[in-house]
Amino acid sequence: MAKIPKQMVIDFNKELATLINSDIALMNSLKLIQDNAHLKLKPMINKITYDVSQGNSLSVSLQKHREFDKLLCALVHAGEESGQLALMLNKIATYQEKNQELKRKIKKALTYPILILLVALIVSAVLLIFVVPQFAEMFASFNAALPPFTQIIVQLSNWISNNWMILLITIFSVIMGVKLLLTHSKEFHYFVHQNLLKLPIFGIMLQKAAIVRIFSTLDITLKAGTPLDKSLELAAETANHPMYRAKIMEASQEIMRGDSLSCALKDCHIPNRALQLIKIGEQSGKLRDMLTTIANHYEQEINYVVDNLNNLLEPMIMVILGLLIGSLVIGMYLPIFKLGTIL
Repeated sequence: MAKIPKQMVIDFNKELATLINSDIALMNSLKLIQDNAHLKLKPMINKITYDVSQGNSLSVSLQKHREFDKLLCALVHAGEESGQLALMLNKIATYQEKNQELKRKIKKALTYPILILLVALIVSAVLLIFVVPQFAEMFASFNAALPPFTQIIVQLSNWISNNWMILLITIFSVIMGVKLLLTHSKEFHYFVHQNLLKLPIFGIMLQKAAIVRIFSTLDITLKAGTPLDKSLELAAETANHPMYRAKIMEASQEIMRGDSLSCALKDCHIPNRALQLIKIGEQSGKLRDMLTTIANHYEQEINYVVDNLNNLLEPMIMVILGLLIGSLVIGMYLPIFKLGTIL
């Protein structure tokens, strides 16, 4: 079955919420959506409508489809239990749209530096394969020893020209190998993601994104009436990082043993400021409001980081460009400078 775009699922939630909020029964709402659904969405809605017509609840029907994760199904169930299904569907759609917007911003911010680096690699390859050999022929006519740095570049050019096919196959094999390991080895997946957090700029962005997801999930689930330990389990699912997922699941077990949320999250790589705010919320009896404040605060922080990512990465990009292209140009002109001083 073809994968259904996330935005279509969000639109389905919003449309269903609008219809139910207009006092239209669930079955009639589903049939109305079914009649006007996109071709990609129609088979799934047909199955959901059929399941509901057979007496299943909406949350149980949604669980049968991979497009609806545990968090969404749990929130729909909470909405059904409280009689506020329309309100909960609206909250779910808003929550999903925020996540989608965050993903779009991160992808957009990363596009520019990645394109610059790809162009730099292509230009470097062109220089090594086509330009450096011409300089090497010219230098051979000088009958003089080349500077060591230039010799290294000429040797690198010769090696790449003779082994470019092997190099491409090796690069492709390494990429595929890493993808397979990430998919099938939990230990490797955990190791890679844990070390990604240590990267400058990118690590901060990944950490803040995980924290936003965790606290946004806690905020919406607790307001839906979900128990704290179950809310933490759902937050672990949405963290989208294996290290945070494992730590938050451990925190859920500590909550079940009677610990407070601030104590349970102490070893979960949560910033001290957030832990202090949670403790204040627990003492004042306003934990849910404090979780909303924390989620909004870190959402603003990650938006700032993403919006200014190009400015933050610009020095790093300039250094890489200088090392890749600048080194090749300098290496090729060193013999010419040396010849000029002799003449």
